Amino acid sequence: ALHDGRGWLVDRYVIEGYSSLGQPARVPSPTLRVRALGLTRAVGGFEALPAMADELCDVIRGPIEGLLQPGSHCPRPELGAGALDGAGFADAAFTATRLRAVLGPDRDFSVLHLGTHFALRPGNARRSYLVLGDGERLTLDAIGDLDFAGLSLVTLSACQSGLGGAIGDDGREIEGLSGMVQRRGARRVVASLWRVEDASTARLMRAMYAELKSNEGDVAAALQSAQREVRDERKGLSRPHSHPFYWAGLLVSGARQ
Repeated sequence: ALHDGRGWLVDRYVIEGYSSLGQPARVPSPTLRVRALGLTRAVGGFEALPAMADELCDVIRGPIEGLLQPGSHCPRPELGAGALDGAGFADAAFTATRLRAVLGPDRDFSVLHLGTHFALRPGNARRSYLVLGDGERLTLDAIGDLDFAGLSLVTLSACQSGLGGAIGDDGREIEGLSGMVQRRGARRVVASLWRVEDASTARLMRAMYAELKSNEGDVAAALQSAQREVRDERKGLSRPHSHPFYWAGLLVSGARQ
């Protein structure tokens, strides 16, 4: 989002964060199959994310369990028409049991997409959590027990999922959710840096996954292209998502060879 008076940094460079936790990052195109889990309704004091229906439909080409209202590009609620072959689970079908089953040893996909709220409580990893579709809260400690090994990409389309916290009682939450997922084996993580806006993020995810499918799995380049597309999109005479708040809140992190 840096601007030099003539243009944005993202127009000149592909930007990504380096992490010693990650693994080599290029995703081979033939393995791009996805499992996506998302929250659309209001649960546990957290607001609804209605555009998540669009996001799931734009990411998944295949069945979606639990989605009651179709996204804009879904032929019907239970069938996505998105960029990557796979399957999805929404709202009541997005449970801790389901997530653990998806991440079981027999998985046949390389991309995991999670679209929900993440609440960070600096100083206490047990009070930082991911909100599941049934309202349950999966703590950072519990996430640390999950196995993300072998996944080429994990996308955390969630509020503040990329932030670390202040060093507190145990210091583990300083890694944030993104670092935790990388430490548990994911090669690349896309995570949000602030409370991203629902509709523009869904649009950005649609563009990112479409680009990812066609560019040999370069996640950072796919995100760069999607960010510029969302930023420059016009509706009449206006560009409703031109401010960096709408397009600059997602970051790729991982490790290069």
